Amino acid sequence: MNLPLLMSEVYSLPAVRGGAVETLVNHWLDSHELVSDKVNLSVVSRFSYEAKKRSRDYPKTVFHWVVPVPFQRFWVRFQHKFFSHASVNHPYLFFAVKKIRRTGADLIVIEN
Repeated sequence: MNLPLLMSEVYSLPAVRGGAVETLVNHWLDSHELVSDKVNLSVVSRFSYEAKKRSRDYPKTVFHWVVPVPFQRFWVRFQHKFFSHASVNHPYLFFAVKKIRRTGADLIVIEN
């Protein structure tokens, strides 16, 4: 079973800068590494150098990184304020969904 986790764009996973949900999922990843089950776990998370280094501690989990776009939050708020009648395209979700489609997911877990 392929199970991707879609994390928030605020903090990266493994939790290197904190975050309550990220820390909780980090504990879940720790327990997943100890148990050999038939779940192929993959994580879609915001890129950071520290998180990429710590992700090497999880050999059973595949990490997909989304590099933050400069001024991403500003651009989304600007579009929403001045073009509220139009649909707002969120760059993080666009790239995250693109990476999830490649995994052949059976079920998607969206955190936070």
